[in-house]
Amino acid sequence: MKLSLRLTALMFVVLTIATSSIGFFAIAKYRSTEIGRIDQSLQAKITVLDHTQQDPLSVMQYLAQVSVLPVTAAYITNTNDFNTLTFGGQDFLTRPTLSQVISADYHPVNISNQMRMRTFELPNDEYLVMAESTADINKSVGLLAKDLVVFIIVIDLLGIFTTYIFFRNDLKLNELNIALRKQSESMQEFLGDASHELRTPLTVIKGYFELAQRAEDKQTSAKYLAKSESEIIRMETLIREILLLAELGEWPISHKQSVDFSAMLEEQIRTMQDLSPSRTLSADVASGIQIQGDQGLLTQMLANIFANIRQHTPADAPVEIRLTSTRNRVELMVGDGGPGLPESLVTSRIFTRFDKSRARTTGGSGLGMSIIQAIVKAHDGSFSVANSSLGGLGIRITFPAS
Repeated sequence: MKLSLRLTALMFVVLTIATSSIGFFAIAKYRSTEIGRIDQSLQAKITVLDHTQQDPLSVMQYLAQVSVLPVTAAYITNTNDFNTLTFGGQDFLTRPTLSQVISADYHPVNISNQMRMRTFELPNDEYLVMAESTADINKSVGLLAKDLVVFIIVIDLLGIFTTYIFFRNDLKLNELNIALRKQSESMQEFLGDASHELRTPLTVIKGYFELAQRAEDKQTSAKYLAKSESEIIRMETLIREILLLAELGEWPISHKQSVDFSAMLEEQIRTMQDLSPSRTLSADVASGIQIQGDQGLLTQMLANIFANIRQHTPADAPVEIRLTSTRNRVELMVGDGGPGLPESLVTSRIFTRFDKSRARTTGGSGLGMSIIQAIVKAHDGSFSVANSSLGGLGIRITFPAS
């Protein structure tokens, strides 16, 4: 179960128990207070009867008439006849039993949970009965119980909402922490790979310099120094691309302007034709397409795309290029007739940084596709690869229309 669900369930249980306990205590306190008021009223009347020197029956009828609370009075004879004398309050729905009558002489007694009764014993085992209704109290308690249920529901909903608002930032922080940890792990892996890639040409360069120092003549020494030049160039390129990837990953593009993407692409196509005259290039480039971006980065992106084609396909492999534009987006499709990649490796390896299969055999850094992807992402675009219609690799890039 997710943390948010556990917190919500806990808050629901705590609030329900707390509000129910407080509410039921308040209702019980209210009922106890109202019943106590009735008991005090009955006790006051019994006290008057205890101290009166007049006829108790007449006094009881008088007390029933002047009572603030409606009182129903009755007279029980020694033959157990039950005679109602006044109807100021609720009538007796059920006749009290003899045990109830005797108990009521000492303390209030409930009758059918609708009346509170006290009795006053007369000579010859006769009793005067006085009762006050509790129906209004019971009705009020029922209404309060319904209000309490509504109140509990409202409090639970407010508690759940508050829990969501209060812990939402914490949950986002947890998600951010997880993302940062994954990013840190990825960065550690990236730095490890980068340090390995940098260490390799450094080792080669160091070896050539040592051989050059031990050479017996200047011609042999110059030969070893010349061999180290390619490794120096490769290391320089690798460092520059690592710094570019780091910059694209950390900071947004600071300066964007409207650039003629069609003209930039046509320039790269002409360069491709000059460098690979034996290739068949099929280009369908809509003119005048403008996008918002950094011209230098977009130029490097296109240069990397065509450099990958030159490095990883035969010199005579055909290439097709299509640039189209709609109202919402600009789409670039580049496909080649090279060997391509197996379907299972198109998504699993094509973006792998420092891929040895794409670096060692060509002298590259293995960062080309990663840089293309980073530049596209920095321009709010999308980048995907698949097998092209020519049998090689196909690249699809989209940008928001300017």
